[in-house]
Amino acid sequence: MTAVALNQWDDLVGDLYDAVLQKEADALSNALRRFERVIDSDGCHMFGMSNLRQELFTVVTYPSDVSTETAPYYEHYMHIDPRIPMVSARVGKAERSSDWFNPRFVSGNEFFQDYLLPLGRKHVTGGMLLKTDAFSSNVAFNRFKGRPDFSDDELASVRRYFPHLQRTVRMALSDNISTLLHGAQADLLQQQSVGVIGLNVLRQVLFINPAARQLLAPRLDLGWQGGSVRDGSPLALACQKAHRSRKPQPMRLITPEGELVVTAWATPKRSTTTWLPSVSAASDQPLHTCVMVQLLRPGYRLTPSLLMELYGFTAAEARLAKELVQGTTVEAYAQSFHISVATVRTQLRQVLAKSGHSRQQELIGHLASLQVL
Repeated sequence: MTAVALNQWDDLVGDLYDAVLQKEADALSNALRRFERVIDSDGCHMFGMSNLRQELFTVVTYPSDVSTETAPYYEHYMHIDPRIPMVSARVGKAERSSDWFNPRFVSGNEFFQDYLLPLGRKHVTGGMLLKTDAFSSNVAFNRFKGRPDFSDDELASVRRYFPHLQRTVRMALSDNISTLLHGAQADLLQQQSVGVIGLNVLRQVLFINPAARQLLAPRLDLGWQGGSVRDGSPLALACQKAHRSRKPQPMRLITPEGELVVTAWATPKRSTTTWLPSVSAASDQPLHTCVMVQLLRPGYRLTPSLLMELYGFTAAEARLAKELVQGTTVEAYAQSFHISVATVRTQLRQVLAKSGHSRQQELIGHLASLQVL
């Protein structure tokens, strides 16, 4: 750190704590910008997530339309961000991305190629500030395209700043925020049109919203029995497979109203999430499996993000499905997105497997009927 920066250090830290006391996002953004001038950063992204993977706060300092960048990250890319497992094991320590991921890894990684690099975030330093049972918080300082990597001295400055960022986040997120968030989320789930069911390890119901009750009531063949899922039923087998593979397991059922998609999702192995409000004697037990139920009526406008949600597609797989249904060939797709035909065919096999189709034309015909955007 330069002599000038050393003289400024007390002011930099003081600004950070003042921002928390003011409880204004702009004050925190301004404090981070002043520190960024010390390390010559082009932009910072600091955020907190609940143990339900729901956003608690986001602070972004680079000039852009924040929603166009952060929304896709929270919806999909955060779950495949290779930096998260790395920093999770080293909470409270800043790292340089280039120290962990060499150019060969970056060139073949979906997160870097589909999300980070198109935004110009070539060089990144940061890490996980805090990780508790209720929430976690991360920060990343970025250098845009054409800029050199962060130097050792600049990384040392970030590491010196980290303890103060940790205390800032701890002060901002109180212990009771998780309880409040659970209640708010449950209220939202009660109102939405997508069916949502939370199950414990015995496949007993922890939560079910009205949409799920309505959509599943006529489908006794799935194995749904009021307060639990029947052993050996299609739904029970999908839940078991989701946990074995750690991948979402969709079932597609054709009904007079349209296609019913029922997807079983496995929660993290050490999940302690519970659901509010209480709907059964088991409602205070950890969530084990989440089941989503969606009725796709003819002419339904199915977006790539919903494809990812329903079938467990990655962003690249959803993009491929969209392009194929719009008439793009495998070879043309490979050329347009600068990847090999072999890679595209591998992605296509994953798309077919996850969507339950055996042939490409069958997949295209199905998605075309749903008007993929």
